Amino acid sequence: EELWQKANSLWIQAGATDDSFAARPLLLEAEENLDQMLAKQPGHPGALDLQRRVKARLDESSQVRRVNWEGKLMTYPQNASLTRVVVQGVDVFVMDRSADIVYHHRLDEFQQSLEPETQDRILVRKGEQVGDILVGDLVDMVWMPVGSGRQKAGLVILEGSGSLLEYDPGTKSLTSSPLAMTDAWQLPHLVGSHSGRLYVLDLGANRIWRYGPTPDGYSSPPDEWLQTDIDLAGVRDMAVGDSIYLLYADGTIQKLTGGNPDAFDTSDWDVPPLGPTAIFTRTPNETQWVYVADAGNDRIVRSSKEGKLGGQFRLANSQAVGSDDPLANVSSLFVDEIGGRAYFPSDNNLYVIVLPEE
Repeated sequence: EELWQKANSLWIQAGATDDSFAARPLLLEAEENLDQMLAKQPGHPGALDLQRRVKARLDESSQVRRVNWEGKLMTYPQNASLTRVVVQGVDVFVMDRSADIVYHHRLDEFQQSLEPETQDRILVRKGEQVGDILVGDLVDMVWMPVGSGRQKAGLVILEGSGSLLEYDPGTKSLTSSPLAMTDAWQLPHLVGSHSGRLYVLDLGANRIWRYGPTPDGYSSPPDEWLQTDIDLAGVRDMAVGDSIYLLYADGTIQKLTGGNPDAFDTSDWDVPPLGPTAIFTRTPNETQWVYVADAGNDRIVRSSKEGKLGGQFRLANSQAVGSDDPLANVSSLFVDEIGGRAYFPSDNNLYVIVLPEE
């Protein structure tokens, strides 16, 4: 009875304010009291109804949008380490770093499953000969648009010996091209792209190298893109738009513009990131928002490019943090805003979700 009265009192207090920040701690405390009460009286109809209303109000105050459809596109070997997914039109590329393989799938006409004949298609793997090189360990990959003199878009894959593999889905050609000054690298970790330019985040050298396109690939020496000392240790993922966004394992998000730190304020997020694993954005003409796979909180957060909360996505059938939820194990993220879909690997599976409309 005490728990029930307290929960009702907190609900009334939360309803008396329009300030979502002020209401949230009251709602969370009410939810905790209801959970304790329902553990003792599981079928109490009043408590079940109030619990539903509290959860709905919490979702509203935190700009939660529940995802009602998820699809498992593909299951890979049990020991796969799926570190990157790239989607371009109906072409889907997935990198498995443990096996050093890049898979190439195609979406069907409904974009909710893969064409069966492409499910096991391997684009490239370690040990294969591509042009003049024997493919080594695979590092990372990104879709490279045209621009800055580059005439053709395509997938680019960085391999461990310092060469760049390029794939054109239109011609189905896979080629290798040289990269300059790779002897200066120490531990290349991530790649990004912008208007034909290639960015290589080098953890060992604590540098972000920027390569401009040349007629034979990227054979001119790179620029040191960072204009000030930035500690890259702990960077888990990188997203390149008109600024570069670095996601650190501790949940920090660093925005860099023109090689210098820029403001990215997440103070209005309902809870800070907990063990985030992936970040995604592109240039404004392709992607309006920044997306963060916040695995520790079972969600994908959407923010403005200055950090302001613009919503978050949780699965409708996963109400509790720590439940069996694919969003708890996301290892890479790709968002198609025009198509309203997000693609992500989780454990050894590849998923697609349809993002709720506004």
